[in-house]
Amino acid sequence: MIAIKVKNFGILIHSAIENGWLLFIAAALGIFTANSKYSELYQHYISSDLKLIFADYSVGMSMANWVNELLMAFFFLIVGMEIKREIVEGRLSSPAQRILPIVGAFGGIVVPVLIYCVFNIHNDTALKAWATPAATDIAFAIGVMGIFGKGIPTSLRVFLTALAIIDDLVSVLIIAIFYNESINIEYLFYISICIALLFYLNRRDVSSKFVYLVIGGFMWSFFLQSGIHATVAGAVLGMLIPIRSKTGTEVMADLERGLGPLNYYVILPLFAFVNSGLSLSNFSLGDLLHPIVLGTGLGLFFGKQIGIFSACYILIKMGKAKLPEHSTYAQFYGTSVVCGIGFTMSLFIALLAFAHNTTYLNEIKLGIMLGSLASLIIGAIIISITGTRKSSV
Repeated sequence: MIAIKVKNFGILIHSAIENGWLLFIAAALGIFTANSKYSELYQHYISSDLKLIFADYSVGMSMANWVNELLMAFFFLIVGMEIKREIVEGRLSSPAQRILPIVGAFGGIVVPVLIYCVFNIHNDTALKAWATPAATDIAFAIGVMGIFGKGIPTSLRVFLTALAIIDDLVSVLIIAIFYNESINIEYLFYISICIALLFYLNRRDVSSKFVYLVIGGFMWSFFLQSGIHATVAGAVLGMLIPIRSKTGTEVMADLERGLGPLNYYVILPLFAFVNSGLSLSNFSLGDLLHPIVLGTGLGLFFGKQIGIFSACYILIKMGKAKLPEHSTYAQFYGTSVVCGIGFTMSLFIALLAFAHNTTYLNEIKLGIMLGSLASLIIGAIIISITGTRKSSV
């Protein structure tokens, strides 16, 4: 258990070690199952259809899509609430607080994307996954910091969490704008009604979590039919839920406490198990040199650390920001390397980009695994070594 007394970061950091390892175990189990004698059963499970019927309305999808479309909406709901909390009253609530993680996040998005595009510039199909190496997996990253960074100052953990939240916000926008099918205007109208109703409930100081979730459920169904990925509904709902009522009721915190365990101990591990099934039956060493593998793996490992560290270093040297309190540049660099762990959001974007291209999906999964694993190992080594040294401002 990690004990870090930093306001507004309790939900994200709580049990981060267990969360990180649980995701790792679930992903490893998915890969193992996909390459075992149970592979056919595994594929049958994730591709089997399930239909839900409500009166005259029905929704039918494969088990994998139910996980990716519905259950992951709860993950995005947590993301949306944390984004709002940090912007309104947390570590992103003032320009002085947000400038370093924002600039770092910008560098950590642009450079990995450029690396991926350079390797795949002549392949229009591969370029659909350009955003894959852009995001940091917050559960994995904070977990690694907790396990290996015992001497790392709290300010760096705060920086990492703030940067990952900004990454998530950008990823949500990217998914909503670039990874959608043909837009259905009728359902966009229904979505706007839901959003207006949520605004009205905020103004009326309604604190019933059940009411917000019911409206969110309708909004999710409208997003599902609109052509915009349904999980965006979770992020939108999260940012429209009040932090607290005028009477002091902690609406958002109560909802986080209720959904947090479900999200981190069920939904994310299930997502990892269902989607990490990388078949190695036809694997060869030559696959490591595939442009998609190289673009994704190098984008995560080199792109993240170069983009984050160089952007922040320049900003600090210009006198526009300061190094996180009581930290060293070596520790800051190690933190930048850890940001290359991009498992959950990277895999999610890859699934959207290559939903109908199994070959490319397997290639990009390999790149995500290798890039994230390299960032985990090298980042863990650096923060372990630098964390044992005396920190200075």
